[in-house]
Amino acid sequence: MYVLIYYTFLVFSTVFRIKITDKQYNLLNILFIISIFMVAYYFVPSSNLDLYRYYEMLNVYKRMSWQQSIESGIYSNTIITNIYFFVMSRVDNIGLFSAIPTALTFSIIFFMSTKFRKIYKISYQTHSFYILGIISVASLIGIISGIRQNLSWALLMLALYYDYYIKDNNKIILIILYTLPPLVHLSSVPFIVIRIGIVFIKKIGFFKYLIILWPLFIGLISNFYFILPPVFQSSFQLLEFHTSYSGGAITYKRIFAVFGYLIFLYLVKKINNNDIKNNLFVGNTDFNIYYLSVILFGISSIFVDLILFGRNIELILYLSLPIIADLFKSKFTFRQILIFTLLVMYLALFYLQDIKPGYFLRFSN
Repeated sequence: MYVLIYYTFLVFSTVFRIKITDKQYNLLNILFIISIFMVAYYFVPSSNLDLYRYYEMLNVYKRMSWQQSIESGIYSNTIITNIYFFVMSRVDNIGLFSAIPTALTFSIIFFMSTKFRKIYKISYQTHSFYILGIISVASLIGIISGIRQNLSWALLMLALYYDYYIKDNNKIILIILYTLPPLVHLSSVPFIVIRIGIVFIKKIGFFKYLIILWPLFIGLISNFYFILPPVFQSSFQLLEFHTSYSGGAITYKRIFAVFGYLIFLYLVKKINNNDIKNNLFVGNTDFNIYYLSVILFGISSIFVDLILFGRNIELILYLSLPIIADLFKSKFTFRQILIFTLLVMYLALFYLQDIKPGYFLRFSN
């Protein structure tokens, strides 16, 4: 129930600029993390959800020794996930399996975005709109059931914000932060490769537009996988395999992704051409280029027949706090219409989340 109350608060905070103190706002966020932990703890997945499959995998890990899990575990290429499955297979409390990564995902989101908000004096209205987007687009069911991908997005967001927006950052910490996401989920690998490639994209600007053609190029570089670390090899092999089967049904999520990418592309253009004091997005050229590159990669991922790379629109939301901050400070034509359009899309996606009472039967038993 509190999760719905919190979501309603985010909507009202965005629309009406609710006056609230720092302590009150932080308390609301902490209560949300506790509440979503409890929701995930009592969540009972239907057979079509990832979490149902993960529960079956726990039984496989339970029969493995530590050595066997490291050498031949189902997720041996993503070490952190592999260890987590092994450890949780020994814990006699299945509710914790999804509750821990769900709470950790939102804890990372709130930790970094709150730190960002305080450093750059971002309004509660802006921050509320940012959190609203993540909850709506990534979906609570998706985060609870998927456990891995959104945690990887959150870790990648942490690394990127620390990299681009924290002054005098520690390089060792930065390397560790960039190492963590692919050890949780392989979908983060292409975006780390893009981060490495920013050096070349900055020198030759049109390179970023070639990113949209990655499904055509991925097969051409297959002979060079062997020079990459194992986790990168696995990610690119998945990319190559599933781009051969691109397509899939037209779903409301894919329709939203198309409109979402177009809106954020338009937003990048308008914000870059707008005179904003103390701007966070335009003023950080490297992050600006990276953000646009991720959008271009995501556009060509929409119809790849694999959820691994078809949900990249969610990462855009994780990385959108700087541009949303500039959006709320700007005064360009159609700004209010753009905010309203995004808000309506967020509300529609939240309404379409497949939350059924049956998911929480464990609570009543």
